[in-house]
Amino acid sequence: MKKLGFISILLLNACHPLDAKQQQQDYICQSMIQGYLKMQQLYDFRLWQRESHTPNQIRYQYRPASEHGMLIGTLKTEQLVFECSQNQNLFRIQRPNEHSSLLQVQLPSATQSFIWR
Repeated sequence: MKKLGFISILLLNACHPLDAKQQQQDYICQSMIQGYLKMQQLYDFRLWQRESHTPNQIRYQYRPASEHGMLIGTLKTEQLVFECSQNQNLFRIQRPNEHSSLLQVQLPSATQSFIWR
């Protein structure tokens, strides 16, 4: 019984969920990448792996999916890697080792107000 309790505590500590800020960044970054893939007509690429390098930078690996919807990992090595960074309200995606952005979005800050006319 003690072993079961120890294993469950270990598993719960290993599976820490993203906080609200990280979830927001992840959602915005994935949306930007998927929009970029659609603009490039790369419809068959799916998210393969997500890695957080720093609190404000996430690396995403996308690989092609088969016709059955299964990700092809070992058969094809073709992959697209994107880095998404956040600097306050500016989100930017780029390819690793490239200085220019593929796409960037500036969100309004919480203190900015909009005037609707």
